[in-house]
Amino acid sequence: MQRILQICPHDSSPFGELCDRYRIAAETFGCEVVTVYLGPARGLEWLSSTYLGVQELASHRAISAAMAPFATTPWDLVICHRYRAYRAAASVGLARKRCVVVAHEYGLLARWPRRVHRALFSRSCRFAGIAPALAAELGEITGNPLVLQNVVDVAAAKRVFLTRVEAREQLQLDGDDLTVGIVGRLHYKKRPDLALDAFKGFAERYPRSRLVVLGDGEERAKLEMQAVPNAWFAGHVPNAIRVFKAFDILLHTAEVEAFGMVVLEAMLAGVPVVALRGYGPEYVLGDLGFFAAQDSAGAFADALARAAHADRAELATRSLARIEQHFSIQVLADKLKDLLG
Repeated sequence: MQRILQICPHDSSPFGELCDRYRIAAETFGCEVVTVYLGPARGLEWLSSTYLGVQELASHRAISAAMAPFATTPWDLVICHRYRAYRAAASVGLARKRCVVVAHEYGLLARWPRRVHRALFSRSCRFAGIAPALAAELGEITGNPLVLQNVVDVAAAKRVFLTRVEAREQLQLDGDDLTVGIVGRLHYKKRPDLALDAFKGFAERYPRSRLVVLGDGEERAKLEMQAVPNAWFAGHVPNAIRVFKAFDILLHTAEVEAFGMVVLEAMLAGVPVVALRGYGPEYVLGDLGFFAAQDSAGAFADALARAAHADRAELATRSLARIEQHFSIQVLADKLKDLLG
């Protein structure tokens, strides 16, 4: 049996879910995956996972000591999610073996010390981006980059999805108002203030509409102070994909996003997605998104209006077909088999 070692700094969403999908994909063709999280558990526990419990992830010495026992196992493939996991592998010689480093955001090798480290200790490593744009960025430095896109477990999601009625009851939403959803950490890079302005413009045309925000973060207090009518902040909702069918539209205003996992999950739920062209969300959506014509609140409001008239049944069918073709467990399994040779 072939064995894969998978290393990730922590299990915080979406990394716990993504690592588990790698495990599921490898098990479809009889390969064992051992997942190692460098830090302590953050509320998620997954099969075949080991938590090293390093409290200070900036301490290379502590991580190297904790990783040492894994260096003696003859792994067939080592997968490192993000740069810190790659440094952990390199510190005990694992990066000199068959190793793939997955970039989940831009700038993985932007800093010159990182490029020097790679040149000295792990030139045999291959680098992958979760979208073609990331792979292209890596290719300027490494050559021959891979695309290892994020995927969803379609069968598992279908088991946990609540119906539209159940999801709205779970979120304590009364009535049948047109519901626009925002999902994710409320961070300035996600531009939630722009999303609120876009909803205001949309609500002027659709008075029977409401905005539901799932997520928490440093921007929440400032956003709530705006007192937008019919906007409700639900806070962090564990396993939020369960309630996606409560939405009529997902609004995603991030400007520079490497992939857009929440966009992919909304597609799986059959929810129309409004986003900005370029970067990850457009790669995920293809021609199934409702894109703002320009980067402004008014343009996003116009896109919301178009999405409100979408044929949701047709969109759900086409979305599922796109996911099965590009973002499914089987797609990831095929790529892992290629990497294993």
